[in-house]
Amino acid sequence: MSDSLRVDLALLEEAGGQLGVLGREFQRAGDIADDARAAVGHPRLASRIGEFAEGWKVRREDFLEDMTYLAEMTREAARTYRQVDDELAAALEESGS
Repeated sequence: MSDSLRVDLALLEEAGGQLGVLGREFQRAGDIADDARAAVGHPRLASRIGEFAEGWKVRREDFLEDMTYLAEMTREAARTYRQVDDELAAALEESGS
């Protein structure tokens, strides 16, 4: 078993960015359901699509909140790992190791 921790900081930063992109796409997803309801033309079907869209809106907002939090935490983790790595490298250089 290894006593070291290896983190791919570029990948971690990229994951945070991708979560942000996914969150923005999720925000736009609500407009699609509204457009579909308007385009259907059949009142009962439009009503059912509207019901689905309202239920999905609540869940989408929950998902969006979670994705936003995860994106922020992922980016912050990458920044913190990078800062700690830089500080440890500087300490090693100062000690002559």
